[in-house]
Amino acid sequence: MEQVLFCRRWLSLEGGEAPSDVQAAIWLDLKRSYMELRPRLRRVYLTVQDLASYGPVASRLGFQVLEDQSVQLDGATYHSAVLDFGPASVDGWLASLAAAELGIEQLSLLDSDARELVVDGARMALTPLEFGVIRYLSTHEGKAVSRTDLLRHVWDTHYCGGSNVVDTVVRSLRRKLGRHARHIETVTGVGYRFRSHPVNVQPTLPAAS
Repeated sequence: MEQVLFCRRWLSLEGGEAPSDVQAAIWLDLKRSYMELRPRLRRVYLTVQDLASYGPVASRLGFQVLEDQSVQLDGATYHSAVLDFGPASVDGWLASLAAAELGIEQLSLLDSDARELVVDGARMALTPLEFGVIRYLSTHEGKAVSRTDLLRHVWDTHYCGGSNVVDTVVRSLRRKLGRHARHIETVTGVGYRFRSHPVNVQPTLPAAS
């Protein structure tokens, strides 16, 4: 079940929402809440009055101002903004921030709304099982997902068939992914893992004699 966090206002007695020690403490507490709610946290909503000061910073963090949702109270304008972490929750958000900072292009292989793979600009239709498997793996990016978990969440909790059906679907997905098939890694004795940026394993060279 996905969760949403609402940050209604951050205020200090002396400075209101202006930068202050109080505000810094509130932001640290908010970040602590981020981490405690992962991987279920999907969105954060907040309200801000000084959009000129906070807009550029919030934009770099991924916040988007909700247009036409501002309200007037006692002569002041209050703006609402949302940060959508995406299906990968806080982990995916942090990875995207680091990638942007390092100039690494983010790879998006799945269009969930269209239920299609996007491979090198080409779109490919997915069967319901293929879509379910790659969506579940991608929303648990970097984590080893067992075949049992895939059977439980993609098929149904009462499925009694063998786990080889999972392997069959993964093989089909890898064929469609082509050169990007390595993004679905096999975890020996467990199941599979999805990585946006697969680890390149260098071959071990024999020691010089």
